[in-house]
Amino acid sequence: MDGTCLNKKMKAILNSKIKSLIFLDVIESPKTFKELKRWSCQSTVSNVINFFEYNNIFELNDDDKYSLSSEGKIISVNYLNFLDSLPVGDMVTFWSNHSIKDIPNFLFYDLNLLENGILNEYDNTYPEKSFEIYEDLVKGSKILNMVLSVCSSRHVEILSEFINRNPFYNLNLILNQDIYLELCKNYKNEFETIRSSSKTAVYIADVNFDIFLNVGDNFMSLNLSYIDGNYDNDVIFYDKSRGGIKWGLKLFEYCLEQSRYLENNDFVNIENYE
Repeated sequence: MDGTCLNKKMKAILNSKIKSLIFLDVIESPKTFKELKRWSCQSTVSNVINFFEYNNIFELNDDDKYSLSSEGKIISVNYLNFLDSLPVGDMVTFWSNHSIKDIPNFLFYDLNLLENGILNEYDNTYPEKSFEIYEDLVKGSKILNMVLSVCSSRHVEILSEFINRNPFYNLNLILNQDIYLELCKNYKNEFETIRSSSKTAVYIADVNFDIFLNVGDNFMSLNLSYIDGNYDNDVIFYDKSRGGIKWGLKLFEYCLEQSRYLENNDFVNIENYE
């Protein structure tokens, strides 16, 4: 089986909680449709099984039980190895509940680099914790490589502070087209300060990334969107180790390859967006 095809099928399973649950159930032992219905309603389970049969991952035996096909067994080995390589248990849910379409397959084989990472999940008693963690990480860095796929006054404020407090900073900023226009329209003065510095390089992504990535000289952080496309501002993964920073830089470089440098004369006429 082609490696690219295998990775696509494995990521399709990871991107769906119900697919993951049913897949793991059948890995454990063959199951009937009735047994698999415990994971969801009949129509949903039927659609998931159709997915697995169409992709030659499941096969129906004579005893009406679904088991792994030859191809399914290959995928299961890679899938289980993937789960074993996750740095913390909660990361299984993190990857499964969020869109990972913008993370290249080869980086999933380097997840051991994230073994020292920390996943901070939303806490009702401390709703601002993720933002405060991110702000402290940025404050402690002199270099910032960022893929900005979400825009709020808080993000702009943190970015402006990063520039204003440190004369020796270096900023490489990749923007989605929509975020770029948002900055031009609603944060004109702040964005002008950010992008006009000789120590700032701005790039426009050729695709709309669903990741908010930051890589500094002493940290990396990652926020993702949910599978439905809504940005998750409550959960942040961050890593201060050399391995984590290395993984983050690889992801940033991958995004940079799909972006173009924004020359000064390329900037839009702000007046058109006011």
